[in-house]
Amino acid sequence: MEFTIRTVNDHQELENAIHLLGTVFPEEQTFFEGRLNKEPAYSFNTTWIAEKEGDMASVVQIFPFSIWVSGVEVKTAGIGNVATHPDYRGHRLTHRILEEVEQKLLERQYGLSNLFTGIPGFYEKAGWQTVNQPVPIIQAGHMKQEWDGAIPDGKLDIQAVTGNDLESILAIYEAFSTPLNGPRIRSEDYWKKQIENKNDNDIFQKAVRDNTVLSYIWAEKKNDVLTIHELCSLDDENDSMIPLVLSLLDTQIKTVRCLLPMNHFILKDVPYEIEENKEGMWKMIDQDEVLQQFQSVFEQRGRHLGMDHLQLSFLEDSWLFSWENGNTELKQSEFLHYLMRGADEIPARHSEIRELFPESSYIFWSKDRF
Repeated sequence: MEFTIRTVNDHQELENAIHLLGTVFPEEQTFFEGRLNKEPAYSFNTTWIAEKEGDMASVVQIFPFSIWVSGVEVKTAGIGNVATHPDYRGHRLTHRILEEVEQKLLERQYGLSNLFTGIPGFYEKAGWQTVNQPVPIIQAGHMKQEWDGAIPDGKLDIQAVTGNDLESILAIYEAFSTPLNGPRIRSEDYWKKQIENKNDNDIFQKAVRDNTVLSYIWAEKKNDVLTIHELCSLDDENDSMIPLVLSLLDTQIKTVRCLLPMNHFILKDVPYEIEENKEGMWKMIDQDEVLQQFQSVFEQRGRHLGMDHLQLSFLEDSWLFSWENGNTELKQSEFLHYLMRGADEIPARHSEIRELFPESSYIFWSKDRF
């Protein structure tokens, strides 16, 4: 069968693609429409399809953005809303679309690509690899007990976030997220669309003192579980996050799921269990672009460690670190994993470069998933 791989040309084809998504997945079409409404970078050339004689057989959507990794802005392409009509399965259509997409991303110098899936084996065949993002699970009673009386000095008001808070929320998000590995860099336009298109069950609140927003929480309640999607504060205002959480722990809430980085302030003194979350997958697209962006980062780290004249180079499927008195080689998969997760993931055989990947918490905020 001959299939054509291309992007959609108009609104009608986009509607047909969304209809296909609604046919394959249990979510209604409005779910996929709502996701696109939150994306300022969306355009027709970010929806790819495979068609045969006018029939739409498969669809893949691209979400362009940048992330922070070690303080570097890395151009990233999110892969989402991947579906093939049941009548056309077995023709590798998704993989064929991804191959075409990857060539375009390479031309546009995208360093990374990521996606979220419950079928990792399918994407491993195309070169994506899992980067684990553990989810701490806390008993609400433990939080109440640990934080009893732990209210910051001075009057603190808990209020709903509105569009008028955009500048403050953006500043808090950037201050909190920039030191982490993996968070999306959000533009003002992106934030506006997020606030305008909140889900009905979203809880989006701020902690305010003397007309200054100190922190915010983005969460939702379902049955007896509170899920915290984001909890961020200004520097030196970590304590202001405690009342935000406590304000949501009513008598119905028994468990708190924290979709937060593992070094988060609220995890410091409260016991928790870990729920494994291996849905996030990453792939390096343009090695030359990544090399150019991170060469100076590793040179600077090397100087501090006495690794004079450290150079980073990409071989066929590995990364070579060379310095005056030594060298070591990492597989591509190892390099990407260490880059995102940091030193705690490096085995003994690579101990000489452990300090080149300083420990840093990894997070891709759940509200940015696609």
